[in-house]
Amino acid sequence: MSTKRDTQNNDQQANNISSRFEIYLTTLLQTCDWLAHFYSICLLWLVMIDIVGISNTN
Repeated sequence: MSTKRDTQNNDQQANNISSRFEIYLTTLLQTCDWLAHFYSICLLWLVMIDIVGISNTN
């Protein structure tokens, strides 16, 4: 038999898990965002170097 207190404990555990998951998800999204910025900057640099290299050979 589950009492009201047991139900509250279960709810609290579920809340802890969901908030932990939210923190994990937020961190993951921020990391992906940072990686995307980093990748685009690297890509820009490569393209610029490529353009400079092409203009130098002609």
